[in-house]
Amino acid sequence: MNNPYGFLFRVVVVVFGALLASRAAAQSTDIEQAYKAMEMARSYRTQGDLANAESMFRIALRSAPKESNVHKEAQDELDYYLPLIRIQGLLWDGKVQAAERELFALQQTVEDRPIRRQEINRIMSGLRSTATDTRHSGDATIDEKFVTREVQTGLHSYYRQNNRYPTSRSSLLDVLPFDRPPLDSFVIERYSSSGTGYLLVLRDKKGAGQTLTLQNTGLLQPPGSP
Repeated sequence: MNNPYGFLFRVVVVVFGALLASRAAAQSTDIEQAYKAMEMARSYRTQGDLANAESMFRIALRSAPKESNVHKEAQDELDYYLPLIRIQGLLWDGKVQAAERELFALQQTVEDRPIRRQEINRIMSGLRSTATDTRHSGDATIDEKFVTREVQTGLHSYYRQNNRYPTSRSSLLDVLPFDRPPLDSFVIERYSSSGTGYLLVLRDKKGAGQTLTLQNTGLLQPPGSP
């Protein structure tokens, strides 16, 4: 005699298994969509298309499981790195007051992140120092701290996207806006990079040969090394 409860149990197991398989397939599709969205977002960001980059990061955020690294990275981009890039654009355009307002707003969101709070505080201190120097100077001179910050921010952003620094002078010119202030006041005297570090020497066009050296030598191979 057949056991109706045994048959029912087998049916439940089959249905439950099918539901689990369907859910796993859906999650797999979602994470694949999230990865694709992240790839497209970073491509847009590299091109300077921040509007489309933001849209794709939001798609990645919605698609990826909340506990996944993709979800956390997308949230990080939206909350911190994209705002920093926008602020950098304001600085490049000479809109210092607007940049300071954006920095202040961003500062409020990172109160529980000491390292990021310190980074924003350094930028704000540099802006205030630049403003003070300009008010008390008869001729507007280039603030070396401001130029250094512009270069380091641009190269750091490139490194995050490509896992290396630009390895040639031509690629450096694609990364840093030497056609816009404040970098348009400088020419590249020297640039070398192993990909994991860099040495950049800039010469002030109006400074009678005055140079500014920026470097990240911790990971650079010493001269003559294999």
